[in-house]
Amino acid sequence: MVNAIAIILAAGESSRMGQPKWRLPFNARHCFLEALISVYMKAGISRIVVVMNPGHLDEFAFHAAAGECVLIGNNNPGAGRIRSVELGISAMDDGTHAFLQNVDNPFTTADLIDQMWHLRDTADYVVPVFQKKRGHPLLLGPAVLNMLRTGHADCDFKELLHGFPSAELHCSDRHILVNINTPETYTSFFPIALK
Repeated sequence: MVNAIAIILAAGESSRMGQPKWRLPFNARHCFLEALISVYMKAGISRIVVVMNPGHLDEFAFHAAAGECVLIGNNNPGAGRIRSVELGISAMDDGTHAFLQNVDNPFTTADLIDQMWHLRDTADYVVPVFQKKRGHPLLLGPAVLNMLRTGHADCDFKELLHGFPSAELHCSDRHILVNINTPETYTSFFPIALK
């Protein structure tokens, strides 16, 4: 996938979780962020941009030093998701498409990424769907990326997307809908992680 990058949004403070969501254990070896980077690399995406709180950049810097990703600090995560999206896009030196991945949607698979990639030319963005509900990640095409490059910090990201035609990838995996936003949700999907 030479013309795609992945932008992983991990700038939130996550006060309800007691720690940044990116740091939550995904399995015995990886936190959420490490697991997502691994999945995108497995899918053939070698350009991965992580937008995170500047206070956490040093903690994850060894991954950037190893060439696994580019780290960008969002000094104002309270400004909304759109700010992190714009920061991630600003790091694109090339590439016509960008996968947009929230760190709290950790169940993305290489197979899902590949299936979405095959729909890239059918609409301005691609979204996976489970039982008529839209999930994550998104695959943004050139028209959406060009619009975002013009700056829309005061806009709602979902509303911006409404102006673009989308392609829906119908999935049989309900995990595309999962957002890990509370300790209860986390322990329901990772029951042994906190033991």
